[in-house]
Amino acid sequence: MTFITFQQESDASGKRPWPMHIAEDGAVGNQRAYQGDPIALIGFQADVDVQHVDLLNKDFQADPQLAVGMYPVFQETGKGFYADIRKVVSATVVEQDFAAIAN
Repeated sequence: MTFITFQQESDASGKRPWPMHIAEDGAVGNQRAYQGDPIALIGFQADVDVQHVDLLNKDFQADPQLAVGMYPVFQETGKGFYADIRKVVSATVVEQDFAAIAN
């Protein structure tokens, strides 16, 4: 199965977040660590201060590089949606069994 891994920029202290593994349907891998926050990727917004999804997950799946420089918009289990404040700096298509990293 194919999925996409994206890396976000480091925070102010220089700490880099864990990469996000996204299945074709938007499911976020490594749920042992995330525990539903986030549970799925909705898409990406171009401006962190403007709450508008500019790139949907289906379009990201077609061309992952479109997300570089944008902010991911996630869904939390039972809580709604939010935009992460760290930009995407890279996106890579991975050929591996998503089930191995899903939980």
